[in-house]
Amino acid sequence: MIDSTDIKNTIDSVNYNISGVETLLEQLPFIERNIEDLQKDLKTVDDRISFLAETKTFYIKAVDLMYEESIGALKETLNTALQYVITDKNYSCNLTLEDKRGTKNLYISIVDNDEGFEVDWKHGVGQGIRAVLSFVLKVFYLINQNSRILLLDEKYSTLSDQYVSRFFEFVKKFTEEKEFIIICITHDPRFMDYADKTFLVADGNIHEVLKDSVLEEKQKK
Repeated sequence: MIDSTDIKNTIDSVNYNISGVETLLEQLPFIERNIEDLQKDLKTVDDRISFLAETKTFYIKAVDLMYEESIGALKETLNTALQYVITDKNYSCNLTLEDKRGTKNLYISIVDNDEGFEVDWKHGVGQGIRAVLSFVLKVFYLINQNSRILLLDEKYSTLSDQYVSRFFEFVKKFTEEKEFIIICITHDPRFMDYADKTFLVADGNIHEVLKDSVLEEKQKK
C-alpha cells in the first residue's frame, strides 16, 4: 500500500526540480550571452597569440639579418686589415655564426689562400695577425656598445718591426673613419710617431711631448 506521505514527498520533489529547471531556462539567455562574450574573448586571445607569434618570427628574422649584416661588415674589415698589414702572407678570415638554444656564438677561422688550408690558431698565427684581429674585434665590440674610446695598456709591444708601420697606419685611418679615440699606454717608442698627442709620465709628472722632441729622441737612439 502506498503511503500518502510518500506520494506528497515525491510530488514536492518533482515540483522542486521543475522549479529549478524553470529557473535555469529563465537564465538561459543570460548564460548564452556570457558564452558568446567568452567566445569573443577567446578569439581575441587567439588573435593576440597569433600576432605575437608572427611578431616573434619577424623579430628573429630581423635579428638574424642584423647579425648577417654586422658579421659581413666585420669580416670585410678583418680581411682588409689583414691584407693591408700582413703583406708577407695571403691570409683571409672566415666567420661562422652558430645558434645553440638561442645563444649565438661567432667562430673565426684563418685561411692561408696560397696553401689552401686553415691556419692553426695556436701555432700558426703570429703576433702581427693576433694584433690586427684583436684590435678590429675590440673596436667593433665597443662601437656596438655605443662607446668611442679604447684604452690599450702595454698592447702590441710584441709586434714585429715589419708590421708596426702598416699596423698603426691602419689603426689611425680606421679610428678616424669611425670617429674613435684610442688611449695607448706604452713603453715602446716605436708607437709615438702615430699618435696625435704624446705625453710622458716621469717622476710623478705628466709632460706633453712635441713631435720634434719625439723625432730627436728616436734619432739619438
